[in-house]
Amino acid sequence: MAGRQMSHSLISALGVISQCLEVPVQEGVPAWLLGGSCGQMLQGVDLKSPPRDVDLYSDLDSADRLRAKLGRYSLDQAPLEDDSGDCFSLRSRFFIGGIQVELISGFRIWSTGAFRVDIQRILPFAPVADVSGAGALPLIPLAVEWVCCQLRGRQERAVRIAEAMRSNMPAHLPLLKELLAEHRLYEMLRPRLTELADSSLNNLTGQDKAAN
Repeated sequence: MAGRQMSHSLISALGVISQCLEVPVQEGVPAWLLGGSCGQMLQGVDLKSPPRDVDLYSDLDSADRLRAKLGRYSLDQAPLEDDSGDCFSLRSRFFIGGIQVELISGFRIWSTGAFRVDIQRILPFAPVADVSGAGALPLIPLAVEWVCCQLRGRQERAVRIAEAMRSNMPAHLPLLKELLAEHRLYEMLRPRLTELADSSLNNLTGQDKAAN
């Protein structure tokens, strides 16, 4: 269903990506996850408009290998450091069949004490979408997307992500609990946890308070 909301060009670009980059399910394969509007839509987030570009995420130590695998589509001779908007990442840009593709490596949010999107850390929680015409696509978990949107002040998108999470909160709760505890974010995000209203959050608040 979600794939039908994507343009043919976008699905084709995702197919090229899935062919060039092995799905990171075994040791030695550089880990990457599809995020942004594409990854969110494939997990049931109701977006205002269909995705038009592709955001891939990786850890810094995987950036060179992944960039090399997509080298023929590269727009830049070297990755670009981006430290705008209280965030940092190393960005590599590509153009595949008319679609802008960006590899975002080592993404951190400085304003919260350097919340880091650690791909190896969240890989066990990452769902894989099988998209007709594109293949298997590992996705950034919605718990990570929700936290990042909250920390960056993207409240409208955070609300839409929360709506999708509520349809199956038990699937998202383990990673959400760990993110809030590890990064000591409970107090900061407590006013927003009502967006995720669910009886299972009783355990979340208690355990995270103890961690803080």
